[in-house]
Amino acid sequence: MGGGGKPSSVLPDAAYGPPGKLDSRGLSNGDTNVSVIINNGVESFSLKRNLGDPVAAAEILLSSKFGPRSPTTLLTAVEERRGENNLPVYQFEYTIDRSEKGRPALRAISVIAGSPNGDAFITLTV
Repeated sequence: MGGGGKPSSVLPDAAYGPPGKLDSRGLSNGDTNVSVIINNGVESFSLKRNLGDPVAAAEILLSSKFGPRSPTTLLTAVEERRGENNLPVYQFEYTIDRSEKGRPALRAISVIAGSPNGDAFITLTV
């Protein structure tokens, strides 16, 4: 994504959610969680320049190269402007197919943004 090279395994800077057990529908309260990843060390990062429009960004981040290893279906992808600097923020909603594991699809929302200085890329996923 910004500096080229091969992506490394990235652990969330923060993740919250109960470990949980499966219920009769195959859902786990562990399926409900929040993760935040801050990728520092990028240079001159820009959502539009590095990832394209919201749909292209979602397709990149949901590809098996970076995202879930199960098939995903993008439901929505939008751009908003937020904060004093009117920075672009992309939000997308998607499902993850877990039928191979005999479990129902998981629905998620991700919000992605770059820092005002272009030196960090932040993702929040619920």
